[in-house]
Amino acid sequence: MSEVSNNFLYELIDEDIANGKVKADEIHTRFPPEPNGYLHIGHCKAMVIDFGTAKKYGGICNLRMDDTNPAKEDTEYVDAIKEDIHWLGFDWEDRFFYGSDYFERTTSLQLVLSKRVLLTFVSLHPNSSELPNLRVTLLTPQFLLTAIDPSKKALIFSSV
Repeated sequence: MSEVSNNFLYELIDEDIANGKVKADEIHTRFPPEPNGYLHIGHCKAMVIDFGTAKKYGGICNLRMDDTNPAKEDTEYVDAIKEDIHWLGFDWEDRFFYGSDYFERTTSLQLVLSKRVLLTFVSLHPNSSELPNLRVTLLTPQFLLTAIDPSKKALIFSSV
């Protein structure tokens, strides 16, 4: 059997290993299916990339259910996903998570990043007259993040 050929991900990882940015056994990936249905062929490809990359470098891969709406998720799908992953020969060991388990932490980090203007989002009604100009104006230095309104879950920008 021939060795797996490189792809652009492996090339990037190999470069980081060669430059000392990371050790091979520090490669840590995750497979994040949404538990609202059964896996399909696209999931299989992602699974091979996520679990396979970790395996190639001696790293680890988390299984994280991307349950953006936990109230609507069904354990039938979670169980089926786990079974399918094992059937394909992959294992997450003790690294099984739900995205909803850390929604609060994620939101907190988004606010921190937003305050630093590393992450920008604005809550506008889809029919807002400002929407067509939003992409242009936010990319110019004429607007600064001046406040965060947690009650509206929105960032407030002002012109400079």
